[in-house]
Amino acid sequence: MGNAGDVEEQGERAAHAPAPRRLREYARLMRIDRPIGIWLLLWPVLWALWIAAAGQPDEQLFVIFVVGTFVMRSAGCVMNDFADREFDPHVRRTADRPLARQSVSTAEALGLFAVLGLAALALLIPLNRPTQVLALIGGVLAVTYPFLKRFFALPQAYLGLAVSWSVPMSFAAQTGELPSIARTTWSSASARRRSCSVVPTAASSRCCSSVRSPGLRWSGTWGTWAAGTGRDLRPPPPSPRTSNT
Repeated sequence: MGNAGDVEEQGERAAHAPAPRRLREYARLMRIDRPIGIWLLLWPVLWALWIAAAGQPDEQLFVIFVVGTFVMRSAGCVMNDFADREFDPHVRRTADRPLARQSVSTAEALGLFAVLGLAALALLIPLNRPTQVLALIGGVLAVTYPFLKRFFALPQAYLGLAVSWSVPMSFAAQTGELPSIARTTWSSASARRRSCSVVPTAASSRCCSSVRSPGLRWSGTWGTWAAGTGRDLRPPPPSPRTSNT
């Protein structure tokens, strides 16, 4: 863990960066440059809205849930990188992230998360009370997930619940209740998200032994045949250092 001097120096470097570059770093911290994650979260939302409304979802709800998906995905990415800031520099797949490279300070990351959180709360104002309650529970799930993987052996199961929480929210917003089809859709979306999370974790398995995940437990199997590639998905181990003597 870095000491107070390192944190202060990091904050000074980030504060003196040109504004356009800092904005780009904020966008990268929010993963705006990788929108596939937005689609992975948005599809279950759209399924739920269309199913709940029998093909004719409320237009205001549609806008709120699409914008809310973008905001909460961005906030989740910021909090995930904040929680993993000590691990990410040592993993090839994540070493270039802004917090790992210290191009954004931890204070800036927390400030950005707070702004996104306030935006998400503002989106809840027009929604009914059941949806607001579900949204607050979903917010707790999203914020706690990055820290849960320190000690929970199956964090992808928790992640699946968190990122598919918009499904019951969509039904509650559209109909005011949670019919059986809502639970079925939520279970399907949760299982889908869990499977999407295992492969990248297995790809980092040689570097992430301090973080718990089924991807690490199954990396020997997933590393060779996950996604049907037939190739080892994990990065090669670091080369041993040679002595100069």
